[in-house]
Amino acid sequence: MQPDGTEEVKISALIRRPALAVPIGVCVLLAVPAKAEDASVAQGIMTTAPVSDPALVERANFKFALLLDDVALGPVWHQAMQARRARLAQIPTHCAADGGCRLRGFRWTAEEIAQARRALQTAPRTAIAVLAGQMRASGTFARYRLSHDPQLVAQAWDDLTGTYNRIIDVYGLGQAPLYPAIDSISFDAASDLWSKVVVEATNQIAATPSGTAGLLQGDPAHRLALTLLYLNERENAGLFGALDVRENAEVWARARQTDWSRYPYTVILVLGDGPDKPGQMIGTFGKLRLARAVQLYRAGKAPFIVVSGGNVHPAGTLFNEAAEMKRELMTRYAIPADSIVMEPHARHTTTNFRNTARLMIRYGIPLDRPAIATTSERHSAYAGGAEFDRKAMAEIGLVPRRVVKRLSPYDFSFLPEPASTHRDARDPLDP
Repeated sequence: MQPDGTEEVKISALIRRPALAVPIGVCVLLAVPAKAEDASVAQGIMTTAPVSDPALVERANFKFALLLDDVALGPVWHQAMQARRARLAQIPTHCAADGGCRLRGFRWTAEEIAQARRALQTAPRTAIAVLAGQMRASGTFARYRLSHDPQLVAQAWDDLTGTYNRIIDVYGLGQAPLYPAIDSISFDAASDLWSKVVVEATNQIAATPSGTAGLLQGDPAHRLALTLLYLNERENAGLFGALDVRENAEVWARARQTDWSRYPYTVILVLGDGPDKPGQMIGTFGKLRLARAVQLYRAGKAPFIVVSGGNVHPAGTLFNEAAEMKRELMTRYAIPADSIVMEPHARHTTTNFRNTARLMIRYGIPLDRPAIATTSERHSAYAGGAEFDRKAMAEIGLVPRRVVKRLSPYDFSFLPEPASTHRDARDPLDP
């Protein structure tokens, strides 16, 4: 029987997001065509709520799966994957209309993870060497760079399956993420209606041929994880896919021609301050941090200002911290676009530093020369202290900066960590 439309209406009511006070102009200006990009960036429009690219979400979170599917790993690997497929094929019948049962069934079991790991250990050595070479070249697995090839592959395998299970747990079953206030499931996971959504989604996955997708890309857990991020509107990792050739194009071009010896520091990193109320584009402390960064820039401390922050506060916001800070620098302070590096993904102070290091590497900004981090006094004490180091190790597996010198209560110099290129999908919104 075809639905009468009432369930679709109820689904929208299930979504738990704050009531956003969006300026009237945004509704009109979001329709500005792409060729009006320069003007829209200055006004903080198109770059604030761009369309996410699902292919980027997949690459950011599941790079290892894509690499695995491109390598001939031998019959034992195929047998392990087929054994899992056979179990998953029974889930619709076994679980029937129980969405929670289906979600739990799609998870990778400890036995399946171990069986596949053993299969990787028996794969042809030449295949593992090729795979490990691609992994090292990508920079995505930089934390494991000192591991020998089989260990490198095993570490990445455990991370990958852990990511699948974590996304199902958080964005399907409603378990608490590390930061519940901003990263939780968008629905009532215990509701009958969410169970119906899950049943329909898993039915679609089961009924849709995987086509030319590899064994992992075609695995139901892989497809379910991507579907759950989409349904929860958590495809943040796919935002700003053209960052290098659009928002940061002028910066990239200028960085290639910069005489770094003319400046005591490479960049001035402004640590974002998320708005604390709906409709607010820049947090109150964020405005003060920008003013401080402008002072440093005009004093000739560095040729670039890095504005770092994603779509974070309040939960579900349409405003992007970095885009809004760039707009403010351009319109209020007349800072030219080729002096502003936009880092639009970070959700925490730890990832402000990590993601900035990634952009510096990409744009050829030297890592062996110090940069400046500027923020509020209390925040600076944390960002430059031992508690930050402990938190960074616990949450992203590395300390993304080494403090060089305290410059003022608001500023300190630091050296970025080259291993910041490592992708850590424990946070699938900004891995």
